[in-house]
Amino acid sequence: MLVLAVDTSTAIGSVALLDGGEVLAELAARVSAKHGETLLPNIARVLEEAGVGIADVGLLAVGLGPGSFTGLRIALATMKGLALARRTPLVGVGSLVVLARGAELAGRIVVPLLDAHKQEVFGAAYGEGAGGEIVELSGPFHALPGLASERLLAALAGDPRPFVLVGDAAPALRDPIVAALERAGHLHLPAPEGADFPRAASLACEAERLFRQRGGDDLAAVEPLYVRAPDITMPAR
Repeated sequence: MLVLAVDTSTAIGSVALLDGGEVLAELAARVSAKHGETLLPNIARVLEEAGVGIADVGLLAVGLGPGSFTGLRIALATMKGLALARRTPLVGVGSLVVLARGAELAGRIVVPLLDAHKQEVFGAAYGEGAGGEIVELSGPFHALPGLASERLLAALAGDPRPFVLVGDAAPALRDPIVAALERAGHLHLPAPEGADFPRAASLACEAERLFRQRGGDDLAAVEPLYVRAPDITMPAR
């Protein structure tokens, strides 16, 4: 099955096309706040590189966040539009889960941390289940590093597995969390290369696994996973 996946939850836009878990084409580029200008051209480039058309795609996958409010809305609207137009099933996957899927879960706990701005992080903790599925231990949440450390310490309590941090959170946000977990006796392992953003290839693999389990999402019900409310001010009445 051809799976077209996009994630625009961070400043790096990622698009990939997979066939049975094999990457046919993948593109990742730092686009900052220009997802609206770059997403469709990047999808077209990936399809062209693979030598297929959108009509050949059997499953669409989209990263649901948390992350950039604008990026999430653009990706979901684009993929919903393609799903409706082509009558192609769509599966949404949380972007923190996507980070975990790309970080070699076996024998370790993966802690994705994304920069949530305001000196906060978006975070979660995941392990691997007996069948290779991702098991959520904590999250998703947003918090200052101190509160994030408390949540993760509670989630990892009594678990002997080492942990690895992935994602784009800056050292000033990551280091206090690592230090808190290490003081509690948890072994910290270095992150694998390329684990600082949600890769569309990892998203495609997880989306296909979910699709084979339960089918596609209800297009009317699937929504971005914001975690934190957007910064808006309602007009006075």
